[in-house]
Amino acid sequence: MRTLVLLAIFLLILWAVGLYGFTQIIPRTSTDNLQDTDAIVVLTGGADRIREGVILLAKKKASYLFISGVNENTTLPELFRMNGINPRAADTLGSRISAGHTAEDTMGNAREVTEWVERLQKWRGKNHIRSIRLVTSNYHMVRALLEFHAMMPRIRIIPHPVISENVHLQNWWEYPGTRTLILSEYHKLLATAVKSAVVYAVNYLRS
Repeated sequence: MRTLVLLAIFLLILWAVGLYGFTQIIPRTSTDNLQDTDAIVVLTGGADRIREGVILLAKKKASYLFISGVNENTTLPELFRMNGINPRAADTLGSRISAGHTAEDTMGNAREVTEWVERLQKWRGKNHIRSIRLVTSNYHMVRALLEFHAMMPRIRIIPHPVISENVHLQNWWEYPGTRTLILSEYHKLLATAVKSAVVYAVNYLRS
């Protein structure tokens, strides 16, 4: 019993240290790395993500914009309208924008984007897409990068965190909404890390 108690205390300390580390690496500001990339990738699910991606495309920071996780019944003008973007922008930018409709989680986003890149590579030629700018909420960026690097190891990924005014990272535990969000994201990150470690170990043993 004493051993179990000590183990529980050790795991609790480990969990707390990991949580502290996670909250410290969440980006507090948007990136200042605005170099051009071959494509911009936006993950749906958070405020201002799509608007940020469209702005970057309009500034010609990439040739393509791919929005992952869009409802299959939502058209591009409707998507723009829902995110506070002038629907007429779809007329001028629409040919450079693609949407994926199958992703339901972050791993699905990574898979969907990988399949889109592979289709584009076959159409335009190998190495046509060598870099992407990944646009998602700042609290989601760590886990998204983990999934995308695992799925796309040969693609250079530039993180572009979107900062939400509704997520309070300073004294985050004092805000119920932010506290729930941070704890949920942290636990999802732990699950992703464990899954990645298992996959790596299996592949290593097979090699």
